[in-house]
Amino acid sequence: MPQKKNPDPMELVRGKSARVVGDLVSLLVLCKGLPHAYNRDLQEDKEPVFDSVKAIVGMLEVSAEFAQNVSFNREKIQKALPAGHLDATKLADYLVKKGIPS
Repeated sequence: MPQKKNPDPMELVRGKSARVVGDLVSLLVLCKGLPHAYNRDLQEDKEPVFDSVKAIVGMLEVSAEFAQNVSFNREKIQKALPAGHLDATKLADYLVKKGIPS
C-alpha cells in the first residue's frame, strides 16, 4: 500500500510461508516416486526439511516479537467503527485520500 512507511513483519512471515509450502511439495514429490525396496532417493529430503525448520523458527521468532510489541489505539478504533469501513484496504484508501500516512 502506498501510504506504508515500513514493511509489516506479519507480511514478511506470510511471504516466507510460501518457501515452506514449496519445501513440502518437494518432499511430497520425492516420496511419491519411492520404490518399495530402494530408498536412496531419500538423501534429497534433508535440504527441504532443514530449510523449512530454519524458516519456521525465524517466522515464530518474528511473530512472537510482533505479538509482544503490537499496540492498538483503542480510542481511535472505536471512533472509526461507525464509519462503516469493512476492510483494511478501503480504510487505507480513505486515509490516503485524506493525506494521512499510516
